[in-house]
Amino acid sequence: MATLYELDKAIEQIIEHGFSWDEETGEVLFDESDLESLQVELSDKLEACGIWIKNQKALADAIKAEEKALSDRRKSIEKRLDRMDGYVLRCLLKTPKQSVETPMVSLKTRKSTRTIIDDESEVPEEFTEQVVTVKVNKAEIGKALKAGREVSGAHLETSQNLQVK
Repeated sequence: MATLYELDKAIEQIIEHGFSWDEETGEVLFDESDLESLQVELSDKLEACGIWIKNQKALADAIKAEEKALSDRRKSIEKRLDRMDGYVLRCLLKTPKQSVETPMVSLKTRKSTRTIIDDESEVPEEFTEQVVTVKVNKAEIGKALKAGREVSGAHLETSQNLQVK
């Protein structure tokens, strides 16, 4: 059974030269009378490729859905952990030593400091940094180019895309 590449090449050679040959041996493989059967075989191969593409897209979609489900599940677990951390901390702060030590776990409190910004506009400039983000608006450039306007550094490109349904 020939590969998609081999079928495509054989059909192209028959259309251009009237026959197809093996480039290594020079043997004539197909002629014009074989063109219809080669096209049917090519169509069957393309159908198989299309089915494979659909299956891979379905698999990718299923994986994406599972990723979202796992992400949602992880976020839910993290929220429960945060609530439990807060609850255990409140309980631990009520104990005299503010710690519990067992063979299975060690729970202790510790002090930490974090910086809270109440109003960013009141912070002195020496403690700020300016961040500039530049983003090219491809949609607007596309509209301008389609309207006949020249935009340096950009151009329209027409391509063929595969649509599998």
